[in-house]
Amino acid sequence: MSIERRRRRRDLIPRDPFDIIRRFRTDLEDVFQDFMGGFGPGFSEIMEFRSAPIDIQETETEIIVKADIPGFEKENIDLEITGDRLRIKAESETGKEEEEKGYHRRERSRKSVYREILLPKNTKPEESKASYKNGVLKVILTKTEDAKGKKLEIE
Repeated sequence: MSIERRRRRRDLIPRDPFDIIRRFRTDLEDVFQDFMGGFGPGFSEIMEFRSAPIDIQETETEIIVKADIPGFEKENIDLEITGDRLRIKAESETGKEEEEKGYHRRERSRKSVYREILLPKNTKPEESKASYKNGVLKVILTKTEDAKGKKLEIE
């Protein structure tokens, strides 16, 4: 295939604006892997911080927040409701250590998730419930009576 034909074909394919960032990250990981001689985990695995993707659903009586945070134990997840905000924070650290004749190897990695969600002022934090199953955190917030609304008749 000629260079000109490949160039025209490439121009027809939609470009991902984050592709250059992904390629830079991969190149940077390769540099660290070459420098470390394949000794440890990739650069992105050494320190990982991310924001949890969430779904928010509102019914007449409650607000349901679901957050995808796989890879954490429920003991490592902190939930806090203050005023009109729900804070989700999870941290996990792992380590591996090997010691043999002539060398000592220690690997550590840390990952964390943080998300802060603005809530309506008319929720009852004291009646909130939370569960964590298969990497999905589910928080159910009860609405106050005035938040449930009232149907008006038209005269």
